[in-house]
Amino acid sequence: MKNYIKYIFGFVCLNLLLGGCGTNGDATLYTEYSIPANDLTMQTVAILPNRLPINLQDDEKWRRSNFDIINGLCVAKGLQVVNYDVAVEKFKASGLPLEDTKSSRDKYAELAENLNADLLIFPYYSISYQRSGFLDINSYISIGTLQVYSRKHNDFLARIDFSGEDWFANLSTLGSFVTIIGSVSAASSASSTTSTSSTESGASSGAALSAIGMVMSLTGLVSSMEDGDGRWEKAFDEGITAGMDAFFAKYFSPVSKPRISNSVRNAPKIDQTPNKYGSYSLDQLEQMKKDAIAKKDFKTAGEINQEIKRRK
Repeated sequence: MKNYIKYIFGFVCLNLLLGGCGTNGDATLYTEYSIPANDLTMQTVAILPNRLPINLQDDEKWRRSNFDIINGLCVAKGLQVVNYDVAVEKFKASGLPLEDTKSSRDKYAELAENLNADLLIFPYYSISYQRSGFLDINSYISIGTLQVYSRKHNDFLARIDFSGEDWFANLSTLGSFVTIIGSVSAASSASSTTSTSSTESGASSGAALSAIGMVMSLTGLVSSMEDGDGRWEKAFDEGITAGMDAFFAKYFSPVSKPRISNSVRNAPKIDQTPNKYGSYSLDQLEQMKKDAIAKKDFKTAGEINQEIKRRK
């Protein structure tokens, strides 16, 4: 009986070591081969709402929460990020929530122009929950995709698929089982007719096993009390961070993208362009803007768009 208790004791200790909790994230980066990493302009970023329906009950909560995560990672790289409310308002007015066709390419360019952003990040989010295994592993899984649009190239240059998981082992059930085994062992040793030393040893082992079982039950109870949203948020943080790290490693390295000093980035821009579009009507200007976008002449398209806004 003594050896049996030792084996159980060792098994329990092993499960205590392995059955804790943890958070991990992983990501895969897909890039557009026709856009070289050193040909990317990246000073201002706009993080938009989801383009498609998402598997979330409170989508606005996760949009804001994940905006904060991406925003923090971009700011840490010295990038400027468009205000959340402004980005959402401009996105809703763009017509993009309703359209996902070839003609929407013009709308991407116009949205980037209106936000004065070099990059547009379109996210897709999803969450799930799984429970499995002898140790009652509870997994809170966050999954998403970030599609990155380049204003300079009027094209999507990267797609980031990420996943994050925050998990814990609920040891309450196993702890109850171990407590019962320990109590039975202690009771058996107390009623044994063997030597006093063997009886005391068996009783002590049983009591220790019961104590460990109670600790396991308490640990499982405490772990299960943490809010699920908090666990999904940690999973999103891990997954998004892994994805953005991969993106920055590709497009923000010293070789591919030199840093721009704050003094240069924040210097006021003086518009010295003459009003060469004053003789055209609004209808003509709208058509000229579409032609410029089609030719990927976004500088001219921006000038025309400013003239249209000034008249309206």
